[in-house]
Amino acid sequence: MYRKIIKPVASRAKFGGNKAKSWIPRVMPLLIVFGYLEEAVHAMLHLRMLANQMGVIINSWEIIGVIYVLLDIGIILTGTVLIANGWNDNRGVVMLLLQRTMRSFAFSSSIWDYELLLHHCVDVASLLLLLAMRLSQREAVEWHNNNSRQQRSLQRLLLLGRICMCCVFLLWIVEKHQIINKPFAVTWFIFMLLGIRCKLMAYLSVLILLWHCCFQANGSLIFGWNDLTISMQFLSPLLSRIAGFLLLAHLGGGKWSVDAMM
Repeated sequence: MYRKIIKPVASRAKFGGNKAKSWIPRVMPLLIVFGYLEEAVHAMLHLRMLANQMGVIINSWEIIGVIYVLLDIGIILTGTVLIANGWNDNRGVVMLLLQRTMRSFAFSSSIWDYELLLHHCVDVASLLLLLAMRLSQREAVEWHNNNSRQQRSLQRLLLLGRICMCCVFLLWIVEKHQIINKPFAVTWFIFMLLGIRCKLMAYLSVLILLWHCCFQANGSLIFGWNDLTISMQFLSPLLSRIAGFLLLAHLGGGKWSVDAMM
């Protein structure tokens, strides 16, 4: 009797899991792009404020700040369109990396701000894994060509993406108000860095990320404010990190991981 009940439930669960996995390559790039589009919309809505801020930083006229912000918005929109339409993912990712670097140097209090650097590395990781997924899809279509150069590029992207995603755990370790237990975060960091049970660790990291978000000091800003722009500012980085971990779970740790060696 129990077998009659368990068997259809297990088959339905397996079918649902496979269906969800098939959506990862389609939906995750949109979540990553959404984070950058949110930044562009935020810059448009607060153009005068950001221009004034930029003018103060570089000690120049406000018009220079306006030009910088408009350039920043233009780079984001161009990069996201290239990625979303699949026209040229390489150029789109390079443009978004350029935008992130420009903004980090422009609005950081110090170039040695390690927390800002860690956040920047996580953003880079999502883009690298997005690029790795596109390359993997291209290889699946052109499997008969057996291009070893593409394979090496894919493995490098997976390695760099995995290392940069580990910065999420470093942020948990160095945060002032500890939500995640520090020894636990260190252990998670080591496992992910070495690529031990990488796919399982990436899926579990999504759950831990959501739990961390709910209990952090500003977690209520995601849904607790009437101002939609403030909510989006906190929601978009969370979605981008979830997308990064799910892409890592979909692609695996790559050639240079403990999983591949075992």
